[in-house]
Amino acid sequence: MNKDSTETRRSKAIEVGFWPLPPGSPPTEAERKYLPEKCALMDIDLQEAMKVTQAALDAAKDPSWKTDHPDEYAAVVAYLSHPEEMLAYHGSSYCRVCGITNGSHDYLRGPFVYPEGYSHYITQHGFKPPQEVIDAAVAAGGVHPLTRDEIGDRLRVLGHAEVDTLRAAFSMGHRFTVRLYDGFDHQWIDVLANVPLAEAFTAWMKETKDGTKNTRFDHIDYYRIFPADTRMLYS
Repeated sequence: MNKDSTETRRSKAIEVGFWPLPPGSPPTEAERKYLPEKCALMDIDLQEAMKVTQAALDAAKDPSWKTDHPDEYAAVVAYLSHPEEMLAYHGSSYCRVCGITNGSHDYLRGPFVYPEGYSHYITQHGFKPPQEVIDAAVAAGGVHPLTRDEIGDRLRVLGHAEVDTLRAAFSMGHRFTVRLYDGFDHQWIDVLANVPLAEAFTAWMKETKDGTKNTRFDHIDYYRIFPADTRMLYS
């Protein structure tokens, strides 16, 4: 689809994960200048606006959902990680909880539009999406409904070097961590930590563009899946 048709679809989509008004996390120096002006234009007091945002964030949190309903959780993460369309924006958003840079696109899938970084709130901060998102994700069956052996075979074909080590961990029911090797700084960085295999595989596939880039040492920067309790010599 072209940009105009994508924007039309976005205008009709159900918004999920867009927090109202200014963020509740500490603003940057640029935002210290920007947010008060924005609030003044909206005739809203900054502190009151942040209370509204914080209330929305608090209402979306449900840390027990992830552990009580792991199949729903895995389906939602897979669903959100594979949009059908996306719209890019100038500049990045940032997490309203921890403040990290958190994407610069709107994603569209099914009837929903959501920020690129929405899954970060779910995986890292214990947020639960609306029930209609859960229902759609479960109905879609996730993106990679593969067995552990099938995931191992897929990783081997895609050039993942530690498949045999992972297979042993698969059989023991380990949780997994996706790490990026930064070839410039020569260090490992956790991308997604201590998650089920299907979720780790989904994240690895996303970061490597379905296994087509950043999968080997000669790519300088590359991604690997490790059992979650693996300790790196350099970190």
